[in-house]
This record gives sequence, C-alpha cells and structure tokens, in this order.
Amino acid sequence: ATLGGNLTLSYAYPRINLTDTNNDSDYSIINNDGTFTIYDVTNSLYRLNINSSGNVGIGMSNPDKKLVVQGADAEVVISDTNSTPLLRFREDGTTACTIHTASGALLFSAKPSGGSITDYLSLDSDGHFDIKSGNLKMGATNVLNSGRVLYNLEQIKLADSKDLVFGAGNDLKIYHNG
Repeated sequence: ATLGGNLTLSYAYPRINLTDTNNDSDYSIINNDGTFTIYDVTNSLYRLNINSSGNVGIGMSNPDKKLVVQGADAEVVISDTNSTPLLRFREDGTTACTIHTASGALLFSAKPSGGSITDYLSLDSDGHFDIKSGNLKMGATNVLNSGRVLYNLEQIKLADSKDLVFGAGNDLKIYHNG
C-alpha cells in the first residue's frame, strides 16, 4: 500500500506493530508515555528507548544518561573501516581528549591549554607504555601492608634533555643529557 501525506496515530499509548510472517522476531514502535520505544514483542524486551530528555537506552527502558547500554555481555564497539577508530571527549563543544589506535597501539591524547591535540601516552600490543609528552606522576595508591609502594617497572626510557623525578619535593632527580 502507498500512503500519500502524513500518518497520525492518536491514542494514550500509540503503537505500530511490525509482524514478521517468517517466524522471526516481531516488533512494535511505541510512544510509551513520551518515550520513543522499539519493543521486541517475541522476546518481551525493550530494545531501544529515547526519553523526553533525549537519553538513549539500549537494552533498558529508563536511561538516566545520554547513552546507557545494558544487558548480558553488553559491549560498545567502534569499528572504523579506515583503521583509525577514535573516541572523542568534548568539553563545551571543543575536543579536550581522545582515545584512539594507531598501528595496534592504544593512544591517549589531550589538548593542553591553548594547544592542539597531542598524544601523551601509548600502550603498544606488547604491553609497553610510552610517555610521549608530559610527566608521569605515581602516587602512593598501591601501598602494601609493609608500607612500601609497589611498581613493577622493567625499564624507563627518557628522551634527550628530560628529567626523571622521584618524591614530592624532588628528592631524587635524574637528568638525561642526550
């Protein structure tokens, strides 16, 4: 059938039922008290909900944040066909940080005040961390019962003319003179 013009459904709980005659899942598109819902009738599950605040719930009926994914084995996947998947964090509409991949490495980037996005830390496929720029600060968060701080570092590499500083008061400072 062909419909010309607008289709309006007026009811307290308007619903469009989509029934598959091949015994696959059947769905309903519903206005559920102001929440746009895609409901899996066959499995009695809310698959997608967008509430009046614009919050989106996948696998849940009442999302309290802009995007909530819920369910057994819930997972968010970024699959980029250009081999450069990127997760971007914005503050007031401006990119502040990113997490992305390059050549199998996971890169953490940030935008310093007045600067441009810079890769600061990378984790390669062999589990090696590389501090690209900036400082590495290790607080005493992994304190053992003996009061010692445990860090299992095999190697620290410094770029030319960089410092390695230990202690809050610069108790020990190693300078690489290149």
